Amino acid sequence: MCAAYNLSIPHLKVGQKVSDWRTLYTSATALLEEKQKVDFLPVAVDRSTADQKWAAEAAKHDTLKDALNELQIRLDGKKTRFAAMTEFFRLKPRGNKMLNQHTLSTFFFEVLEVGKQAELTNDVIAMKFLEYIPGATRLYSDNEKEIIGEMTDPKLIEFFDVVKERLSKMKDEVLVDTIAEEVFHVNSASEERVPRWAENLQAEVSALKSSLKNISSTESTSDDQNKAFYYKKDGKSYKKKSYGPCSICKKDNHTEKKCFKRVCEKCGGRGHDADKCASRIKNRNGKR
Repeated sequence: MCAAYNLSIPHLKVGQKVSDWRTLYTSATALLEEKQKVDFLPVAVDRSTADQKWAAEAAKHDTLKDALNELQIRLDGKKTRFAAMTEFFRLKPRGNKMLNQHTLSTFFFEVLEVGKQAELTNDVIAMKFLEYIPGATRLYSDNEKEIIGEMTDPKLIEFFDVVKERLSKMKDEVLVDTIAEEVFHVNSASEERVPRWAENLQAEVSALKSSLKNISSTESTSDDQNKAFYYKKDGKSYKKKSYGPCSICKKDNHTEKKCFKRVCEKCGGRGHDADKCASRIKNRNGKR
C-alpha cells in the first residue's frame, strides 16, 4: 500500500505552499476513505521533521478539510483578515493578455483563494475577477441576477465558465480580423508593391495638383503686373514702386500726400496743401 501510495500521491515539496498543494493531495486521495486520507498526511508532508510533526498533529482531526486547514495555518502562516483584504484588492493578472485561458484561470483561482481568506462573499469575488476582463461592464449587466450575496460556489464556477466562453468568442473575432489583414497584405518580394490602378490614380492626382499650382501662380503674377507701373527715360523702361489703395479716395498708384481729393487746411479746397495754397480765403478753422 505504501509503495503504491508514494508513486501516486504528490508529496509537499520544498518551497511549496500547502494552499497550492492541498488541491493535488485531495484529488489524488479521492478514492480513499476519509480516515485514510487524514492518516497519510505525515507521509506526504515529509520535507522536514518539523513539518512531518505538524502533519501528525493535523492528522488528529476527523476530516481531511479540517486537517488541511490546520496544516495550512501551521506551515503557510495565518493571514489576518485585514492583510487578506488588502492583498485581495491589490490582485492583478500576472499576464496582460486575459484572452489567454491559462492567465484567466490562474487569476480566477488567486482571487478565489485570497477572497476566501478575507472572508468575502462570492459576489465580491466575482466582481473582483471581472475587474481586468475585456467587456466587464457588459458581462456584469448580463449576469447581474446571479452575482448576489447568496451566490454559491457552484454558481461562481458557472460564472467563470460564462466569462471564459465570452472571451473565447472575442479571441476568435480577433483571429478573423488578423487573417483578413494578412489576406490583403501585399508581399513585396513576389508582387507589385503598389497596384497598377493605384499608380495611375496617384499620377492623375499629382497632375491635378500641378495644374492648380500653375493656375495659382499665373493669377498671382497677373495681380503683380496689374500693380506694377512703368515709365521711360532715355529710351529705357523703368519699373516704379507700386502703392496700395489711398485712404482718402480708395484708389491705387499714389499716396495720401499726392491725392487729388486731399483737403487744404488753409482754404478747405481740394488737391493741394496749405503751404502751396494761393487762396486768400480762410476756412472755418484757419486764418488768412
